[in-house]
Amino acid sequence: MQFMLKGVHWLNRFISWLLALFTAVMVAVVFSQVIFRFVLEKPLVWSEEVALYCLVWITFLGGALAVRNRGLIGVDALVRKIPAAGRLRIEILVQFLSALFFLVLIIYGTQTTIIVAGQRAAATGISMAWVYAAVPVGGLLMLINSLAWLADYTKEAKSMG
Repeated sequence: MQFMLKGVHWLNRFISWLLALFTAVMVAVVFSQVIFRFVLEKPLVWSEEVALYCLVWITFLGGALAVRNRGLIGVDALVRKIPAAGRLRIEILVQFLSALFFLVLIIYGTQTTIIVAGQRAAATGISMAWVYAAVPVGGLLMLINSLAWLADYTKEAKSMG
């Protein structure tokens, strides 16, 4: 179990690195577009597309880290009023239901990625599969982080008694 959690930790460090890279690319592209459009008066035709695709990947990769760190939006006001034993059951149920949703993202995201593989982006000409792949990849990373969170939570609950 500890080996798996260490692997997830290193995976999340890699995801953090990718997030920084995609963010830097997006900022550089948008900044360049502003310079080219308003200073040089020769707008870049591909910049909006690249920035948008970076944002898509940032969303799904960031979602994976948010799952692990419990940073996703949730309604915990009701859960806080429940006794600790019941709270544990609800947390586990929520993670289980989330894991099912992540499986749906993986399955349907993969199917959609395969369907759009022959399509090309208008400005950059890249395969749309690279863009749509963010859904199943993000779903898989969210599922891995959800299972790691469950492992941590279960270990913590056992130590509490």
